[in-house]
Amino acid sequence: MIAYFESAFGPYPFEAYGATVVDEAFGAALETQTMSTHSRGRRGRVGRRPRARASVVR
Repeated sequence: MIAYFESAFGPYPFEAYGATVVDEAFGAALETQTMSTHSRGRRGRVGRRPRARASVVR
């Protein structure tokens, strides 16, 4: 996706981009210039610690 947008808009101005999916159902997404955080959207996980998965493209 980064390669496509670079071909359309020019070089990505940062060294890396990453995305994280958390198990908590907080019902929103947070997108900053170098990281996006998304909720998995599950319900009924009360009492369990949130797990996170992350990937970074360099």
